[in-house]
Amino acid sequence: MPTRKQLQKRFNSSRANLIGMTFLTCVNIILILTQSAWYFPFSAFIPAFLIYFNSTYHTLSSTYSFAVLGITAAVLTTSIYVVLWILSKKFKGLIIAALVYFSIDTLILLGITGFVIVNGEFEFFIIIEIMFSAWIIYYLISGTVAWAKMRKLPIDQDNINANAEEDDETADNIPKTIAIAQILPTTALRQASKRGRKLIKANYNNMEIIVSRKLNVTELIVDGTVYAEQTGIREGTSYTLEVNVNGVIINVTTVIPTIKEAFKNETHTKVILYVNGNLLAEKARYF
Repeated sequence: MPTRKQLQKRFNSSRANLIGMTFLTCVNIILILTQSAWYFPFSAFIPAFLIYFNSTYHTLSSTYSFAVLGITAAVLTTSIYVVLWILSKKFKGLIIAALVYFSIDTLILLGITGFVIVNGEFEFFIIIEIMFSAWIIYYLISGTVAWAKMRKLPIDQDNINANAEEDDETADNIPKTIAIAQILPTTALRQASKRGRKLIKANYNNMEIIVSRKLNVTELIVDGTVYAEQTGIREGTSYTLEVNVNGVIINVTTVIPTIKEAFKNETHTKVILYVNGNLLAEKARYF
């Protein structure tokens, strides 16, 4: 029988996929409103569908005038996912509500797919959309099952603090120290912009260290200056950024599991920060 820690890990994985899907849904709303050619399939269908409600299409310019009602509906339906993700950390049973809510989204997607096929306007992209929906449902079901099994575990098996387990998603097998290379002082690349999401933020002897990810680049930033970067929209394999700033050796390693490892062990991408060979910070990264 799975231990509480194993079940908690599955539950955390379910919530991680939920918030990842929600984030990309928000991105898609912005992309649609800016009439971009980009669109991410790992997202909810209903908000994107609703945003076109009552909108006006201009044939000559091939653009849309989006209605406030459609935009509001899209934002509200997406906000429900955010609320369920936040509350499910404390009230785990709400993962069932997330499963039901997204299942409705998928049923509507399937219904519209059937309608499109009947009318002979089928596009291959919609198959990709359905496959990603199945992915999300799988993880939501996995989280629901994990929650149900955790409820049945005897209290005396819970030998560690539950809250600590919820947050302990990256502590496994991370060495506290590593060997450092004797590298020359690193030349600054440029001043850092305010854009991008912060994967890790830490301080070492009044030195602010940030690892930031934008759409196509991961940056190692020290005191507002970019010293190293990894470019590419898709990060296929693990990589390391290592710099020498004022005699301080900073090492940032992004550990990316293979698809097989991610499914088998339910592991996530990890970002690990070492300073002078000592572990300073580490964090799970879901997207």
